[in-house]
Amino acid sequence: MMKSIVVAVLAVFALGSCSKPAANAATAAASPAASIPATASVAAAPPATPPATMADWTAALEKLYTSSSTKDEGDGVTSFFSNFGIPGQSKGEAHLVAFGKRDTFRNLRFYTPGIQLEIETSLEDYISLRDGKLPALLIKPYFFGENGWLFINQVAVMADGEIVFQRDFKDEHVDTDILPGGVQERYTFLATPEDIAGLRKIRPDSKVLIRITGKKGYVMVNKREASAFRANIIDSLQIYDLMTAALKPHLPPG
Repeated sequence: MMKSIVVAVLAVFALGSCSKPAANAATAAASPAASIPATASVAAAPPATPPATMADWTAALEKLYTSSSTKDEGDGVTSFFSNFGIPGQSKGEAHLVAFGKRDTFRNLRFYTPGIQLEIETSLEDYISLRDGKLPALLIKPYFFGENGWLFINQVAVMADGEIVFQRDFKDEHVDTDILPGGVQERYTFLATPEDIAGLRKIRPDSKVLIRITGKKGYVMVNKREASAFRANIIDSLQIYDLMTAALKPHLPPG
């Protein structure tokens, strides 16, 4: 009888000692922290992209067009002829070109499509580009009067019966001068995003009317000059878009 009791007690102790490792293993399996090696390392964050430099900006600009007929004017200004490449354009298609100037003293470039001469009453446009910045579109109404002053203070453009652009500058300074045979008045201003959106409605076949208003009434820009503005503004907006897309990713800070 005593022998049977001793055997039973030893069996209980044996079962207890065998169950502890299994329980410990189950606990370890249920603990996420226990499954991660102590030597595991956190993945390093990718290095930050360095800011763009003026060299990056200049390289992006130089890829936009080829220059020819470059001339040093001797006063810090260099003139050149720029030929822009248009994405998707075939070799035989007409190129997008502009007359360019680089004013080193002012850190500015100017791009003027077409031949724009201040001879007759007209509306002119060009692109201004400051070093390290995005392009700006500038508009310039010009009045030449053989019979005296108009005192210009407003300009409006109508395309296919819709007024697509209008600017009032009655409170602004207008440049004036007296020339042999008449007087001239001009005012240059920066086109706003709303102005640009309206001017984009002008198409190559649009009927364009341009009215320049002043204190003494208004004059209409003649058909030839209105057609020239139509062609020039379409080219200017193409240049503006090409420059904006190419330079925006490469703007230096500040």
